[in-house]
Amino acid sequence: MRFYKWLCISLFCAGVSANEQKDDPFEQAAALAKDKNISALMQYANAQKAQEAAQLKRIQAKAGASAAALNRQAKALVNSQRQGLERQLRMMEQNGDMALYSQENVAKQARKYHNEAQLIVDEGQAKLQQAMVQHVGLDEQTAAQFTAPNVTTQDAHYVSAFFISFSMSEADIQEILQVAARTNARVYLNGLHKDHRSINQTMALMRQIATGLEKHPVVMFNPKLFKRFDVIAVPTILHMEDDKTVWATGIANMDWLRTKHKHSEDEGYLGNYGTVYEVDEISIVEEMKRRAAAIDWDAKRKAAVERFWKHQDMVKLPAASKDETWFIDPTFRVSQDISNSQGVRLAKAGTVSNALAGDGAVPLTAYLFDATDNRQLQWLHKRLQQDHNIGNVMILFSELNRDKGWEHLDALRAHFGRELYKIPAAMVSKFKITALPVKMTTDMQNKVLKFEQYSIQEH
Repeated sequence: MRFYKWLCISLFCAGVSANEQKDDPFEQAAALAKDKNISALMQYANAQKAQEAAQLKRIQAKAGASAAALNRQAKALVNSQRQGLERQLRMMEQNGDMALYSQENVAKQARKYHNEAQLIVDEGQAKLQQAMVQHVGLDEQTAAQFTAPNVTTQDAHYVSAFFISFSMSEADIQEILQVAARTNARVYLNGLHKDHRSINQTMALMRQIATGLEKHPVVMFNPKLFKRFDVIAVPTILHMEDDKTVWATGIANMDWLRTKHKHSEDEGYLGNYGTVYEVDEISIVEEMKRRAAAIDWDAKRKAAVERFWKHQDMVKLPAASKDETWFIDPTFRVSQDISNSQGVRLAKAGTVSNALAGDGAVPLTAYLFDATDNRQLQWLHKRLQQDHNIGNVMILFSELNRDKGWEHLDALRAHFGRELYKIPAAMVSKFKITALPVKMTTDMQNKVLKFEQYSIQEH
């Protein structure tokens, strides 16, 4: 095709060049048509064109054949993989492996995890109730209201509740408590009664108002919803479900409100239907923030630090009346496999180990004394000057001045130029320490711990 185009252009240009002296273009065209040489060239050009077209058809035919071959190969590969999967499936069925994925077995496993999840929830509720009693100061009955397992869950997408305030009469509040219990709705307060200082006082008042009711609703502080729905007048009833919210004031008919929610196109605030009262309580969140801001945290922190040593368990040991020496073999046998949280086994059952036998073992000298005994302080000062200790050195005390514990400890650190540690109670019983002071050293040759008790009267 390219040759044909080139030939036509060449012929035209040659014709124009050979006859450029003729003025009439029609006469030039007639003269070109009569030239036998040009006719032969035209025939040759047509033959070339036909040859190129035939070659193109052959190429297209080969491409079609190749595509068909590739398609057959792809189908064969898919069939081979399907057959392999079917064989594997039959083997799994024969071995019973597929039974694990049966609908019955999956349902069984789901029930198992559901039961486990329920146990976790129940345990969490029990711990939450216990924590609220211990740390928040609630009594058990009040704490149980916050964690009752039989309460229908309400969340950010479903709310069915009465908003009340102690500005209402006790009779009106009792009526709402009764309706809320019957309709399984909740009752929300914005904060503490204005004359109360604790949650227990306000909840005790609510229980008193509910006296005589056969069924009690869930009563909670929920300043978040008071703020979200801008509740400034009570009673307010509200029902939110399926992205639709309706509420009204001055009425305590929850059945009516739910019917409006379900069958009416009305949405949002439906109006006021009776007497309303102002919300008399401050948000409990704001109240807690106000109280927290009034606390002198620096003073509390200082008092906590000062009380630290008064509440510490310290080992009480008498002053030694005689010198004694004994040895402890730290070798132990692992009774069962010990693994970390990732399941990696750290020690195998039956393994015998001695910390002093390892290549990385470093000699250690430890001085144990009573820091409230001046004689033992003098003993320790003398031993540290005279002893030529190799390796690490530690100082452990049994008791400090409880009233001025930090000052006492700082003075000891400054005097000895090192950190001091409290003697663990387990160390006393395990290493048979009955009196102080004691010097402990590691006998690296015999792989044992050496303990030397010193009589204060003689040193």
